[in-house]
Amino acid sequence: MKTLDTLDVNRATTIMLVGAPGSGKTTLALQFPRPYIFDADNKLRGPLRHLKEIGIDPSTIKYDHGTVDEKGDKVKPMMRWAHMVKCIQAAAKDDTIDTIIIDSGTAIQEYIKSDIFRQRVPRAGSATPLVTESNLNRAQLTEPEWGIYARYWNDLVTEVQTIGKIVIFTMHFENRQIGKGDAALTEVSLAVQGATRYKIAGLFSDVLNPYTETEGFGTNITVKRYIRTIPTNISDQRGLQSSFDLPPVMELDAKRIVEQVRPTKGATA
Repeated sequence: MKTLDTLDVNRATTIMLVGAPGSGKTTLALQFPRPYIFDADNKLRGPLRHLKEIGIDPSTIKYDHGTVDEKGDKVKPMMRWAHMVKCIQAAAKDDTIDTIIIDSGTAIQEYIKSDIFRQRVPRAGSATPLVTESNLNRAQLTEPEWGIYARYWNDLVTEVQTIGKIVIFTMHFENRQIGKGDAALTEVSLAVQGATRYKIAGLFSDVLNPYTETEGFGTNITVKRYIRTIPTNISDQRGLQSSFDLPPVMELDAKRIVEQVRPTKGATA
């Protein structure tokens, strides 16, 4: 048993980067020490271009595709969750990797739903249909299955916390209208289905929001990148939080953030 004054407040093991497409989430994540990325939604071309612009050699970064296996064969939708788990387990055991990036959580939720459908066994007389690859796009989770869906998320984040490496999830957000008429409220929440959108952020040590602002017009447009560490208002349900020594809003400084994070030593995968 230790006393609280011995806690390393600058060490984080699980970080969520939440933002709009193109906000720099993946590029920031790839600047963490010795990264590996599981590319769930096949959108690495933009980050690859940015890495080259800032002088990072992409040959030093390991990755796996979510939809194509190591042999180049397509991974069927109902097998993508198992494929992802296999890839992350391999990365966890790789001593040349310090940071595991899962990109993005928005795509992972479809992996979760497909794996739940894969294991569905309809009861006799039940109106709940058997799900196969051919009717997967029309399938809907039942009420009990939404509970299973929430447990998948909880188990995933909890398990990666034991790896002993820095683990980063990227996530998108969405604007949702709550209520009607004059009483309507626009809520900003994570792009995750079900009540999990309000709970998952609490599983992470840090939830940060990279975003961009543009200035000028036409060919004179300039882009500035920022990062936010606290919610914007009462309707911001993204769960932003930071254990780092960072201001509420700052220009995006990857080096400053990365220097505060170190992989945990001595943990086992």
